[in-house]
Amino acid sequence: MFHQAVDDDEPGKPQSQVRYRIKSASAGLASSFSVNATTGQVTMVKMVDYESLLPELGGRVNLQVEAYDLGTPSLASTINITVEVEVCS
Repeated sequence: MFHQAVDDDEPGKPQSQVRYRIKSASAGLASSFSVNATTGQVTMVKMVDYESLLPELGGRVNLQVEAYDLGTPSLASTINITVEVEVCS
């Protein structure tokens, strides 16, 4: 999955360069996902076992991903991504 932030600052300046990071994930599953720091592409790097998810999550993992620029001070914005986990037999 992809998400992308756009920065209207002058190209080539540090404040126009956007980076991405995972801020948090439900059920302590942040290590199961990775985000490419420059493209924002989110990938699953470890399988998530549906049976091990907390029942209140309803088969979902909620990721909080932050896009930030390299300016001083840095400006940032956060989005929430919901990943649906399915049972595979």
